Amino acid sequence: MKSFLADESADSMLVFLIASSVLVFGVMFTILTYSFNAPIAAMNDLISSGMLSVDTTENFTTMLNMWKASPFFMLIGLILFCYERSKGTTSLSSGTFFEYMFLMMISLVISAYLVYGYGMALDSMTLQFEQIPFFTDVSPVWDTTAERSLVVSVLYYACMLPGFLGSILFMLHPILRQTENSFLPSDDESDEYVTDYQMQQF
Repeated sequence: MKSFLADESADSMLVFLIASSVLVFGVMFTILTYSFNAPIAAMNDLISSGMLSVDTTENFTTMLNMWKASPFFMLIGLILFCYERSKGTTSLSSGTFFEYMFLMMISLVISAYLVYGYGMALDSMTLQFEQIPFFTDVSPVWDTTAERSLVVSVLYYACMLPGFLGSILFMLHPILRQTENSFLPSDDESDEYVTDYQMQQF
């Protein structure tokens, strides 16, 4: 007789998975949400003093909105996981689900802090250079504002990339894993051919 906790093919395991995932995600989401209080307070002070750029503010707000939307990402990933498991597939384990869930949460937090650190450093250096006339009094021929803005935007998107990738991978990992398994050759296949012979042939 299979154990209830060890038999991941049982339908009742999905109930345990749903309850534990909601509990674990809820606790981690609450704890990590409080970790954003310090950078939010620091950025509000810099915004009020005019020392923070619009790009940093908008991109950090984007990551905060992504973090706020992470419960919906978790719900989508959970629904897809339960759907794939309900079809009788055993290649998706509950451990894989929790690994991808933690990956999504960690990548979102990392991206938010990367945007925060990169934006703070960039705005601080830019503010120092703007106070030097040698760097500000430039002829229109040598104006590279558009190119500099493009490079800054690309670096911001590079900071946000882990959060986007982590969220997409978590939501789609049940489908992606099933697609990978469908292209793998079966162990039962072989290159040997067996021919049925009749006694009359001898």
